[in-house]
Amino acid sequence: MATTEPAETHADRAASRDAADAALEGVRARLMRRARSARARRWLFFGAFAVVSAVSAAGLMAVTALLLSRQAPAWWRPVDPADPATVDLAERVERAVVSAMHRPRPPGEPWTVAVTAEQANAWLNVKLPRWVRSRSDAWPEEVRRIQTRFTGGRLSVGLEIAGGSDEPRIVAATVEPVLRGGGLWLTQPATNAGRLDLPAGWTIKKLARWLPEPIRTREMAERALAALKQEGPVLPTVEARLEDGRRVRLVGLRIDEDRLLLTCVTTRRARRADASPE
Repeated sequence: MATTEPAETHADRAASRDAADAALEGVRARLMRRARSARARRWLFFGAFAVVSAVSAAGLMAVTALLLSRQAPAWWRPVDPADPATVDLAERVERAVVSAMHRPRPPGEPWTVAVTAEQANAWLNVKLPRWVRSRSDAWPEEVRRIQTRFTGGRLSVGLEIAGGSDEPRIVAATVEPVLRGGGLWLTQPATNAGRLDLPAGWTIKKLARWLPEPIRTREMAERALAALKQEGPVLPTVEARLEDGRRVRLVGLRIDEDRLLLTCVTTRRARRADASPE
């Protein structure tokens, strides 16, 4: 005799649906928790990556700036003041300029002398320290080398300065020299430490701190810093008195490619007034 399975009641079907819904809800909850956890890990990863990248970039910039500040400018060409060829060039340059200044000339007639950067660098490193010492002013031992460049109508001057136990550093300024009111002014300054370009205004304010005290306390250094800040001329007068009483005055200067052209006039010696009345 066949047996018949009991029919599923309404209550049983409802219970089955509830169990299935509960199971699905549990699965959905677990998936959402995993998704939130994955998003959190992603954000954590990207956040950490961003922070590390920013710190690395800042560190790289700082290291790059430090390295650039310790490197010589691209135009820097070391000069050995003890090299016989450099000494000979400095001697010849000085003799040529002195000869041009003392040559007999019609009063007030302009004449021009040209100096190349190579000639200027030889004189600056060989003769300038001796000239400073001859004027009872000791040459600062911190200044190892001087270098200049003429280009694009502008003049660049760099100093290699000893830093105690540190390696020497090169501080340079580029200016446009201008004659104004009888004095020599330095206009449109640009500054750099090594190969690192620096804001001129900020650098000039800090330069007095960077320079060793034996340098920054000298009158010429103080005048140069004031000139870079446009507070006055680096040279109030650009006139030299010769032994015979004549005067040579600088009336023009121009930078042409790699040469500095100086235009001067020579004036007569002042005549003495006859003290005895006629």
